[in-house]
Amino acid sequence: MEIAIYQIDPEKDEDGVMFSDYERMRERQGKETVDAAIYGRVFEGTVAESGLEDVYRVFNWEKPEGYRGRSMSVSDIVEVRDPGTGASDFYYCDTVGFRKVAFEPEKAAPMKPVIRVVLCEPGRTARTAEIGTELEDLQRAVGGFIETYYPFGEDVCIVCNDEGKLNGMSP
Repeated sequence: MEIAIYQIDPEKDEDGVMFSDYERMRERQGKETVDAAIYGRVFEGTVAESGLEDVYRVFNWEKPEGYRGRSMSVSDIVEVRDPGTGASDFYYCDTVGFRKVAFEPEKAAPMKPVIRVVLCEPGRTARTAEIGTELEDLQRAVGGFIETYYPFGEDVCIVCNDEGKLNGMSP
């Protein structure tokens, strides 16, 4: 099953429709259609599941690799693509089940690229994590301005807080 999943960006949700059932979304927005401009794509790919309820289960509990969203919930949109024709149908995740809706994916924000890193935080065990590739994402990961350091011959880079020592941060 070829799908894409879209979730509401809380910063764009002026009507407070995130996690709202379909009827409440219509009431709050004052229109029948889903506003794709407040959504962002968080997954795109092929899954082994054959139905929307199975997709819901997987993206709620198992979170496959490449999934960049929160647990699937009410107000999320699932795009199901027909590999033969390339046509798509869109489904609103409602309180119970899914409702077929009109949706304009070109208005939704595209999936943001991420990188897999080894995250070493003071006093914690190193772990792998995925972070965004934008400057703001890197700054958020280190808690301030970034500094890069290439101590090895391989393509390995250490990214740390530029003012960490000045601010008294733990190494």
